[in-house]
Amino acid sequence: MVKAGYSPKTASTTGKLTRTKGWQELIDKYISEEALAKVHNEGLKAGKRIFKNNNSTGEIEEVGFEPDYAVRHKYLETGYKVRGRMKEHEKPGDIYNQFNFFDGKQLKRIARRVQDGDTKGKTASD
Repeated sequence: MVKAGYSPKTASTTGKLTRTKGWQELIDKYISEEALAKVHNEGLKAGKRIFKNNNSTGEIEEVGFEPDYAVRHKYLETGYKVRGRMKEHEKPGDIYNQFNFFDGKQLKRIARRVQDGDTKGKTASD
């Protein structure tokens, strides 16, 4: 941050910058909802390939794949923190975060219903 022209004090307390409206605008511009959804989906598939040594041939063979839940969690947590969807609080349990996951088609349907004023539930819920 110092190279970008910020003071050393600001560079050491990045929260001053990252809590600004301008920061959020940059995040919105360069980390789109679509990009976050793509990483989210990739992260949900994170795993480790499992190999074994085949003693008869001397070759190393892939024998399986197991989910890596720690990596999956990190993908989600980091993405939502960067987008400002998840906040760290001093006291656990004070605030609850609700996450709604929609694909592109659902988002378009919801946006169309809001624009049309159809928010009373006349049609099926998304």
